[in-house]
Amino acid sequence: MPSNFYSSGSRIWRVFLSVRVSHVLEFVFLMVAIAELLVAGPMLQTLAAAALNGDSAAIYTAAWGHEVVAFPSLRHWFFGEFTPIALGSGAVLSLVLLVVPRSPRVVFATVMCLGGTILLMYDVTVLYRVDTLTWNAAFESVAFNFVGAVFLAGFVVLLMSATSTVEIELNAIPTGRIWISGVVGIVFSSLATMGAYYVCDYFLRPLPVTMDLRLAPGSRGATVFDQEVAEKDSFKVIPPDIKPNNLTWTSLTGNLAAEWSATSDDARFDLSVDLFSGCLNPPSLSDKPSSSSFRLNDVRAISASFKEGARSFAIYGAENEGALNVTRGRGVQFGTNRDEKTEKNEVWEFVEDASLTYTSRDDVAFYLGTFTVDPQDQDIAVAKPVTLHMMVDGKPYDIVLDAPVGLTDTKFSCKAIATSKAFRNGSASLQKASIIAGARIVLKARPTSLLFRTSTSGLRVNGGGGWINLANLDDDELVKSQGGLVGYVEAVGDATLSVNGIAVDDTKPTDEYVALGNFLGSYEKDGKLRFNGKAMALSKNGIRINPTKFEGGLGGPMALVGGLLFGVLPTLSVLFGRILKSNTPFRQYL
Repeated sequence: MPSNFYSSGSRIWRVFLSVRVSHVLEFVFLMVAIAELLVAGPMLQTLAAAALNGDSAAIYTAAWGHEVVAFPSLRHWFFGEFTPIALGSGAVLSLVLLVVPRSPRVVFATVMCLGGTILLMYDVTVLYRVDTLTWNAAFESVAFNFVGAVFLAGFVVLLMSATSTVEIELNAIPTGRIWISGVVGIVFSSLATMGAYYVCDYFLRPLPVTMDLRLAPGSRGATVFDQEVAEKDSFKVIPPDIKPNNLTWTSLTGNLAAEWSATSDDARFDLSVDLFSGCLNPPSLSDKPSSSSFRLNDVRAISASFKEGARSFAIYGAENEGALNVTRGRGVQFGTNRDEKTEKNEVWEFVEDASLTYTSRDDVAFYLGTFTVDPQDQDIAVAKPVTLHMMVDGKPYDIVLDAPVGLTDTKFSCKAIATSKAFRNGSASLQKASIIAGARIVLKARPTSLLFRTSTSGLRVNGGGGWINLANLDDDELVKSQGGLVGYVEAVGDATLSVNGIAVDDTKPTDEYVALGNFLGSYEKDGKLRFNGKAMALSKNGIRINPTKFEGGLGGPMALVGGLLFGVLPTLSVLFGRILKSNTPFRQYL
């Protein structure tokens, strides 16, 4: 074949590829630019609906009520949940605009009708899926989406006019012109979307505030520390390294188990175990005499549990030297109380997946108890035998505590059981009306001439969740405890609150506070809890306290927003009118 045939074929193929590449590039750039304009739609619709159809004079409250709603970051504004919808809509519009006549009027009408229809279909689908589709919502959606489509169509006309002008003015190769004009289009859309972002930010983003919340005894609430914060650095209502003042732990799951071991080779401990029945107040067993204890000398390690699951635990010996630490999950419920006569404080936590450690240089005494009936039974309570399981230096002991034949109307009474005999026989009988059985376990340190500077034994208790309570705490014990970090606080009670250094008046003991941010938790005198720091979200009785920039009257942002609304938009409107009037076709690659 003649060589010019191949030459002509190559030219045709190059032209074909050039046209295809041109169309693909033009399609992609236009799709991205339109999508960038669309991502601002949902928030602008929220702002417009609040301003035009809201039930409050405050735009933010009209939009979202009194809740503190997190405003998206600029990155999330461009790449949020709506981005895939925006890209899909941009792809459809871009594809259609490549095949229709490229005159400004046709482009405007096409984008307005097709864009409004696409957005309306999306809105109606969402309303239907969340079961909020009503005639009123549908009419409102039609109005807002087609009004929004008018603005979208106007910006697309301006966008295509700008890119067409760049293509005509440049003398580079066609593909080069498309690259440059495409980038110009994306920059134009980005600037428009960023302008919309800062307008919405001015009216709809709550500003962080400096919070100082002091809770008086009698308050209750909950705290959560952030995942990034180590557990040891978080604030604990039950302070770390505190003496076990009348500590009790009531477990909901009923799987408390205790393990104790000597940690010093030079320390010696003797074990005594006493069994009790019917004791509803474990702390009262601290000094209660028993008929006969089970005793072993020179014990190094023990474990104790009930096969049916222990539901109550207590530690005795607040006068001894020791340090108590509770390890819990990220979130806890809490409460505080104070006896004004004795000036003693009480604190409690409701925890999940917790464990407790107690290290001491003195005696260690604790109680482990369970129910002989299921406390969840509502109508009929059937007493069943329970089994205390202990391991002492590797040797097992199982003591079956037989339940009474039937529960009578006899008043509950706390009585000791012949423990030594029970350990010999492997069983014992409980008194009538005894729905609780337990064991008091004491590890008594032998006298020595040595002075121990560190702990000589350690006790660890595991048991999932439940209430952990400490009572008879002096103010100094709480105040000297180290503070810690908190990411979330909610509380109810008698409190004083200041925001940005200004006291909030009209506080009542029934007020509810919710705060999200970065806070330092600590104790003050008279058993008061204090949380201070930066609150990204703060509400009192469900009413937002964080102001927006608009509500705060910030002048700098107001000037920026005013410039956008009253300077840029009128200029663009005049330019759009000229383009539409001349109706000069945009440059198009064929």
